[in-house]
Amino acid sequence: MNGWRRRSRRRRNRTPGKLPPLAIVGICLGAAVLIALVIGNLLHFWLDDETMQRLTDGTTAPEEPLPVPEREVPLVKAYPFVLGDSTGSLSSGEDGVPPAALSVSLNTPTGELLYTSEVSEHFGIPGDADVALTESMTELREVVPYLCGVFYPQAFSQEDGSLFYPSAAEEAALLREFARAGGSEVLLIGLSFDSGHLMDTLTYLGLIKEALGSTMLAVAVPLSVAGAAQGWELLPILREHADLLALDLQGEDAAAVESLLLDANYYLVQHQMRLLLSSDQEAFISIAEATLSDVQIVTAPPGTATGDPGEGDGTDTAEPPDTGAVG
Repeated sequence: MNGWRRRSRRRRNRTPGKLPPLAIVGICLGAAVLIALVIGNLLHFWLDDETMQRLTDGTTAPEEPLPVPEREVPLVKAYPFVLGDSTGSLSSGEDGVPPAALSVSLNTPTGELLYTSEVSEHFGIPGDADVALTESMTELREVVPYLCGVFYPQAFSQEDGSLFYPSAAEEAALLREFARAGGSEVLLIGLSFDSGHLMDTLTYLGLIKEALGSTMLAVAVPLSVAGAAQGWELLPILREHADLLALDLQGEDAAAVESLLLDANYYLVQHQMRLLLSSDQEAFISIAEATLSDVQIVTAPPGTATGDPGEGDGTDTAEPPDTGAVG
């Protein structure tokens, strides 16, 4: 009798057996349904109707331009000036008031420096011996508060590729000196944007940006490059490496001035670009001055002819959307 009781207690204390397979399947299905309901409710709470429809229908979002960082460079109307010229000419207009901003030429498109300085002499870079950078900038700052140095990079023109980085370092030192002398901004014109040189261009921009410190860096982008098939990808990439992009219309045909400015308006608005013109483009300048609050005019290189069509870059261009009047 006692043996039977001990066997009964042992049976009651045994661990229950495993659940049947059908019970396990039922529990898993119930948990999956519960999770789906919770996630669905959260998605409806977090997402707008359009996004929710794209997710549930399996459709993808329409292609949109990449986001552009907020611009910190001020809106200016910058007029051409060459170091060494008399500052008295800046107050010779109808109202006798000098402009608030200037485009100060630092070198020519072929690389001739338009001044001399401690850095240029250190590197043995020839320049205009009659124009001293520090003295000229000090005099200019007393008349005009915002000075944008216009510079044509030469590091990319080195026949020996191993000289690219030393040349870029020299140019970075020159531009750093300009910034310390009172420069507010540096505009680079003539960079290469084709796929074979893009990485070198971005490296160059990083080097110059680091040398300038808090001084603003702007990059000129021809209209043909901005309107190329891959322009919508290139412009945001360049913008990540510079404080401002300037839409370069130098050399564009004056006979198409109105249509070109209307086309340019898309890029000026969408990418917060500044319009860049040459001092010999009178037809463009007259319209831009009256309609835009952000335009820069640089000294026309010697030997250029007004209204000559731009050379372009050989890439296909995409028609920008019609955005209405220039503004």
